[in-house]
Amino acid sequence: MRYEEAEQAVRERLRAETIPFAIATPDGEYAPEVSYSDNAAKLVRSAKKGETLRAGMKITESRNHSLSVGYVPPSLDAMVSEYSDLKFKNPYDTPVYLLAQTGKSSVTFRLYGLPDGKRYETESRVLFRLTPPPAEEIEGEEDKVIRAEKEGLASESYLLTYDQAGRLLSRKLFRRDTYAAQRGKVQVKPPAPEGDETEQPETEEPELPSPPSDSVFSEIPDKNCGNALK
Repeated sequence: MRYEEAEQAVRERLRAETIPFAIATPDGEYAPEVSYSDNAAKLVRSAKKGETLRAGMKITESRNHSLSVGYVPPSLDAMVSEYSDLKFKNPYDTPVYLLAQTGKSSVTFRLYGLPDGKRYETESRVLFRLTPPPAEEIEGEEDKVIRAEKEGLASESYLLTYDQAGRLLSRKLFRRDTYAAQRGKVQVKPPAPEGDETEQPETEEPELPSPPSDSVFSEIPDKNCGNALK
């Protein structure tokens, strides 16, 4: 199967599976109307890229995403768009075979061919990180996070070549990238306006009768008191 035919087969499978991915816009929003199959293909290409590098293939085209991703190290991803793709070339005189396997949450690629007596590894380094701007706040019925903030970063990746004894033969810069910081967005419940409490009507306390005066008590004969005085 030619590369173009295999690529079309992958797209048709992803389209049938309707894998829920979306593309990030510059302000951090996501565009769900973009083709899911194209976005799922990004993950596939990023996984394929790491394997092609470790198999000694020559990468001829590769670009990073606008935001960093979590499924591959920085500067080892591969963005798919109308103007960008992952392309590689077989530098050997013998053919190589590409095997792709999928799991519930993983994509694995293996390349098979004749050994050239070398081992290839990749290395990723973060140069510095970018603090995201303050989160955008909007009013709503409850407090909640609509979009989590995400720090940006600058990174670079290297291709390391070892001989059969494990000695490092070369360490070449493969790519240097910058990933934008993503501004967060939170919904905040507005505070209750002052003086909005319902006023309770004032109620008058009932007037209690006054206690009887001493003169009233003196007019009441007390037999016991009289006997005591005698």
